[in-house]
Amino acid sequence: MKLFRYTALIVSTTILSYALANDQKIRKNWSTQDESFVYYQKKPKNIINAGKKSLIEHMSTTKKINSKTSQSNDTSPRDVKTVINIANINGVNITNIDILNSIKLVFFLSGKKLYENGKMDETTKNAAKLLVKPILESLIKQRILKQCSRVIQSEASESDIKNALQSIANSNNATVDEIVEQLKSYGITKDSFKEHIESQLVYPVVAQSLTQEYEPTQSEIKDTKKHIADQNLKTRYQVSILNFKTKNDALDIKQLIDNGFSFEVIFEILQNEKLNSENWSDIKEIPEEARPVISNMNIGTITNVIETKNGYILIKLHDKANPRETGQKQKIYKFFHAMAQTDPLATNEEQEQFKSKINDIAETQDVESIKNKCNEIGIKFEQQEIQNPAPFYRQLIDESISQKKPVVISAPDNSSAFIIIFDASSFTPCSKAITDEEVKAKIKNEKQSKELQKQMNYLRSMSQITINEDALKDVIL
Repeated sequence: MKLFRYTALIVSTTILSYALANDQKIRKNWSTQDESFVYYQKKPKNIINAGKKSLIEHMSTTKKINSKTSQSNDTSPRDVKTVINIANINGVNITNIDILNSIKLVFFLSGKKLYENGKMDETTKNAAKLLVKPILESLIKQRILKQCSRVIQSEASESDIKNALQSIANSNNATVDEIVEQLKSYGITKDSFKEHIESQLVYPVVAQSLTQEYEPTQSEIKDTKKHIADQNLKTRYQVSILNFKTKNDALDIKQLIDNGFSFEVIFEILQNEKLNSENWSDIKEIPEEARPVISNMNIGTITNVIETKNGYILIKLHDKANPRETGQKQKIYKFFHAMAQTDPLATNEEQEQFKSKINDIAETQDVESIKNKCNEIGIKFEQQEIQNPAPFYRQLIDESISQKKPVVISAPDNSSAFIIIFDASSFTPCSKAITDEEVKAKIKNEKQSKELQKQMNYLRSMSQITINEDALKDVIL
């Protein structure tokens, strides 16, 4: 079975709106649902004729997984047959099966399986239990969004969903059937994945209907440009922050991340929006309690649970920039790279002699001498310049820079081959001034994102929500 990578569909508050056709069919049971809560605030503006956009514009990549398709079509246990209503949102039920399917999807996007051979081990079970409440909250938000989409008559049609699924297949050089088979190997049915796609397609439409178009004033543009210019004179950070009401909730999620679950996937499930790691903050814009920790963190790492005056937080540091420079991820590395491999037909003595010469190169600090020694034993080398190299290479390059001599290691996939990095250096480009158009887009996105969050909180408060707490405890048995 061929290998392919997946593009996950996760919602984003900044993507363009996708206006669906007027003649879409409303679900048969929609009239039994109480959607008056939408009108307690205001009737969403009509965006049906806003114009269609390409479906793929509304997809966001959060995690790509490489794995072989299991020969088993469905590794879920066969005894999960009883459907139990866990919650009701304005007349719409959320069942144990809904929650279970969403948990499978989170496992899938983190490269993990909920079931192996129809069983769930204790470690996996504990991880799944930690996800139940966050998943339920996410599903509640999704139900409210879908109910809003019915009010503005902008539901995703079967054709829209089919096209989105085909787009995913095309982007992975796979067929829809291969995608479906891979999903089945993780216990995810085609219908449940289509429902997930549907919720992502209606999000931008509803998001636009709940927020007013905002045009920044010249004063705002001027102030924002000055703020960014002042920021560039300081050390800056790109961070994502997960907020929690209780310490136990924060500790539970931290445990999931420590067990290998993707921070990005967890973030987008909890926040119900795409993780945006592109905004810079200076140290004063980060919660006060986290500042001493952030300033000493390595890029890509996550804090422990931090208590703040508003609750508890987890922070991931995506990038860091020194004054007047771009982020560390834009750092440019220059170095010489060589690959050497022992001759498989050589005698043991000849192979040992070759390894000895490689070790000699590793102890040589003069660049010209290194080049000469490589030429003597027929090792080809070339100078390379890379921006944002893979972590494996970055580690080698940084080690060569700090030691001021070559770094030689065995190739990960071949014990008889060697990787040689030498004469390595790096520099971070200077930061560029932001344009007026970029500032306007930044202000618009931030204003609309805050307004959307405010409106969603209000809609939730006006919704009729009941939760069966006893049944919730037994979703994962």
